[in-house]
Amino acid sequence: MSFEKRSIRSSVLIRWHEDGRIGAQESGLDQVLEDGAVISSRETELVQLGTADFPGSVPLTQVLGEATTQALIQVEQYAQHAAALEQENQQIVEQANAALADLQAKADASSAQVETLTQNNQSLNEQLQAALAEIERLTPAQSVEVAPEPEPEQA
Repeated sequence: MSFEKRSIRSSVLIRWHEDGRIGAQESGLDQVLEDGAVISSRETELVQLGTADFPGSVPLTQVLGEATTQALIQVEQYAQHAAALEQENQQIVEQANAALADLQAKADASSAQVETLTQNNQSLNEQLQAALAEIERLTPAQSVEVAPEPEPEQA
């Protein structure tokens, strides 16, 4: 019978903190084997892994590899860029809404002016028709009077 003790890595937990930083922890198993068969297995305590902005005892690149670490860093950068774009987009939307409200107010004012001008035009047309009727009433009718025929002269 041979006994063997070994420690193996079992999982890596990656967390994004509220401030956008990335943190990672590794857990493992301490095992006892008898003739190659596991007879005891116990989880180890979590070990803090280092990231680009959060140094720890074991570099994350050593665990995940450089490509994965760079991908995580790039994801974080993209997330920050996306947040900045979202904020910029929100400002543009607010400016567009303000411009739309201004244009709507101007359109409403123009509609009111058109309505006022239409009413004034109708009133002026009515006044013109009344004035023409009054002019017609006051202008004497020109009639042609036929002169009587002269009577024949008697000699």
